[in-house]
Amino acid sequence: MGAVIAGRTKGKYPAPMAALETVVQGSSKSIHDAASLESKAFAKLAKTPVAKQLVRVYRLSERNRKDGGLGDLPKDSSEDYMAVQRFNKPSVVGAGIMGAGITSRHLRSGFITNLVDIDANALQKSIPAILEEAAWDRYHQKTNHKKASELTGLLMSSTQLSAISESDIVVESVTERTDLKQKVLADIEAVVSSSTVICTNTSTNPIATLAAALSSPARFCGMHFFNPVRRMSLVEVIRGPDTSDSTVAAVVLHAKRLKKVPIVVQDSPGFLVNRVLTPYLHESVELLREGVDLESIDRVSRRFGMPLGPLELYDMVGLDTAFYAGLVMANAIGDRIDASPVIPALVKAGWLGRKTGCGFYSYKSTGHDAKIATVNEKLGTVIEPYRLPERQITDDEICDRLFLPMLLESLLVLDEGIVRDGCDIDLAVIHALGFPAFRGGVLAWGDSLGATEVVRRLDQFKYLGARMIAPARLLAHAESGLPFASPGERVPVQQKNV
Repeated sequence: MGAVIAGRTKGKYPAPMAALETVVQGSSKSIHDAASLESKAFAKLAKTPVAKQLVRVYRLSERNRKDGGLGDLPKDSSEDYMAVQRFNKPSVVGAGIMGAGITSRHLRSGFITNLVDIDANALQKSIPAILEEAAWDRYHQKTNHKKASELTGLLMSSTQLSAISESDIVVESVTERTDLKQKVLADIEAVVSSSTVICTNTSTNPIATLAAALSSPARFCGMHFFNPVRRMSLVEVIRGPDTSDSTVAAVVLHAKRLKKVPIVVQDSPGFLVNRVLTPYLHESVELLREGVDLESIDRVSRRFGMPLGPLELYDMVGLDTAFYAGLVMANAIGDRIDASPVIPALVKAGWLGRKTGCGFYSYKSTGHDAKIATVNEKLGTVIEPYRLPERQITDDEICDRLFLPMLLESLLVLDEGIVRDGCDIDLAVIHALGFPAFRGGVLAWGDSLGATEVVRRLDQFKYLGARMIAPARLLAHAESGLPFASPGERVPVQQKNV
């Protein structure tokens, strides 16, 4: 049992092992002595940094649960939500991977859901997978086929957009082409009622650009789910320049009814999660170009507490997807990162990651759940033309190279008002990126180091240029000693009422 616990906690969470040891030691003692042993073990654990961070994460989760999405924090969220529009007739347009996942999530939450796709073959092909995912039994790690059969009655599918005419919320999830999304959104608006809220599931398209296709942009916002939808709990609710308060509040509530964790984000390149993730991914490829071993980079990241290393994550996301997202972010924050030449070279070679069975790693099969077989033996030939001067870098330096840029970008996100405070950033990276909860989030991790120490560590990487320069907020914190991750004022932005 101890080996199982050690394997699952990776030695990062002391409580499970302490609980096992307490049970074993207390089993031969009297009730009084066993209770005394337990209380001493609890008191010791309660004072650990891990306990402090986990309690903080719990409080952030509770704050999010009660938050209506407009900066308000009611004591009883149910009272606040009574006046917010509750959707009961959802539709999803687009039966691709994301559309199927979003549909499945609605079915699992008990909604009768319309799924529309003009491609009849794609639509029919998606239905079995949607039902299997909706009926997934997490405890037994398999599909409950009886449940899947029961959920069949909740799923309505059609190739005709007119099927969504009575919907009160529509989530568009077609291919990430701006022109296509604009056309589909305009077509959706033409068939639904004037009170229907329209959302787009997008990771790269500006909400303002997509809203230009609509005559009523106040009822439009982004609703960015993460892949795979079944496992990833975060949803970014993205407020466009014309999005109304009522739309934001209603979509936040709907995300919670789907058992998701919604974070309200301002419309900007990469929104929140991809904006913070990009420097981390970019730095991993730069380390690779400097001659650092691929497996060492991923090992250091996992040792820090991440579920996957950055290069493993590249393969999971898909290198073609990462290439496009990287271009968007390079255009937005090009003073800090450049579009890596390595990613397009891998795409050109046809190595897209798990989906093709080969990327940075080679896989035993293809698909999202493919297992790593070995490092891609031909990787060096693709990287060779783009090599940088080789450096001898320690594991600690690799760790700082990966995570300090993520911290710096988070501070810039705060400065730009993309989110309302640092607590939202910490909750988002935990739920979307698997940032270790025992560290409390990226800003809480920065606080554990202290701003002065962060500045000192950055100083050794001056040779890397702008991406390792301390922003003004960091220097101010170093001078004042104030934490990064304090709640601060939750001031709503661009409030509009309709």
